[in-house]
Amino acid sequence: MNVTHIHAKWQALILSMAAISTAFGQSQTLPEITVGNVHIKGVPTDWSHRHVIFSNPGPEAEAIKNGTHDRWLKIVNDPRYVIQQMQRQQPGQGPAAAEVAGLLAAAPPAAGGDTPDKKRKHRDWSMDLSAGSMPANTFPAKWSFNATTANCASDFVVFVTGTNGSASQATIVAYNNLYAGCGGTVPSVYWQYNINGYGSSLSPVLSADGSQVAFMQASLSAGPEVPAALTSAVVILKWVANPSLVTLTSTGSYRTCTAPCMTTVGMSGGVGSSSPFYDYANDAIYVGDESGALHKFTGVFNGTPAAAGSPWPVAVTGSGLSSPVLDAVSGLVMVGSLNGHLYSVNSSTGAVAGTSSQLDAVNGIYDAPLVDSSAAMVYAFAGYDGNSGCSDGAATPDAAASSNSPSAFRAAREPKPRWASVMTRSFPAPSTTPITLPTPPAPPAIFMCAARPTPTRNRR
Repeated sequence: MNVTHIHAKWQALILSMAAISTAFGQSQTLPEITVGNVHIKGVPTDWSHRHVIFSNPGPEAEAIKNGTHDRWLKIVNDPRYVIQQMQRQQPGQGPAAAEVAGLLAAAPPAAGGDTPDKKRKHRDWSMDLSAGSMPANTFPAKWSFNATTANCASDFVVFVTGTNGSASQATIVAYNNLYAGCGGTVPSVYWQYNINGYGSSLSPVLSADGSQVAFMQASLSAGPEVPAALTSAVVILKWVANPSLVTLTSTGSYRTCTAPCMTTVGMSGGVGSSSPFYDYANDAIYVGDESGALHKFTGVFNGTPAAAGSPWPVAVTGSGLSSPVLDAVSGLVMVGSLNGHLYSVNSSTGAVAGTSSQLDAVNGIYDAPLVDSSAAMVYAFAGYDGNSGCSDGAATPDAAASSNSPSAFRAAREPKPRWASVMTRSFPAPSTTPITLPTPPAPPAIFMCAARPTPTRNRR
């Protein structure tokens, strides 16, 4: 397997760890913050937290003055906003502001007090996942005991292995003892499970307290890069610390079962390139399939896991969907497709609320969109729109790459790129030819430029 590939994914997940305290807590009280009906214990982090962001919503008085108080309340009462502020170790706004500030104030000072020299960064460790590997665009999930203090015993990171499980091969594995200052084996296997002999090559997600994990199951007979979804389902699992490989089978009474235990909820469409997105406030998961349908599962971590009834699954398009992202403020699920279009779906009614113009004419939209709920903007990333005017480093305003549109777009108001430059999957050597970029709108703006290689379809 490619160990460095897995390390790259891990490194991207914990770049911020260099800045946290080196006081390795072992027996502290688990911090808890309540946001609405969601109890956040510790700090969960998965692939979706880098796709839903919140620019500063500002103080409440300013929102009242501007007539945006209702929107402000939705933002500051979103569990993802509170989790973001804890991850960034920044004070927040709203009902949880005092609790977040208290946690940050109680943190011990970081050793040395200075920003680490980037030149001294190095690989701390790498782990062999046996026969498995992590395919492109798949990320681990991490749970931290505390936002500001590393914990050798309780902090853990979860990987899917990208291969079918067996008596000697895990489907999913977690590691703890993650940090250089920990004693013993760094890292150590925390728990590992073979799930019915099936595998997963898509990113897992965690519950708000880290005690449960959900991920997509499929039979990976064709390998992790081209998963053959012979049996597609969402898996919800309760884990218990045990480094030995344990085989689990689905139980019909998951909510009351004793860990370790799991359940599966089947889906009618095959698993494609879509990782599950968890809605903390409503205890629901959204995931797309390779036939273009968007699925919804309810009661995931706190109720009885089940596939949502009519109108779900929603037939969005005839092409496979990438990972969806919910904008909880507008109530819209944003999802891209292999046909190159971006869609928005009403999370309550299942109605397709909007369809973009074709942003990618060759490769499709493989990555999940990026949603800024505070700014009401969604960014979609495409590889190539077929524009013949783009070649070797030239950037033109009409080349699809990064398209930003109001996140509450409707079918009657089709989103158009406000500004875009060329983005490709591989970046060749920089061109020495000077180029002039179009003037972008007022910040924030995303800038990308690269030469256009021969388009290829990278099917997973």
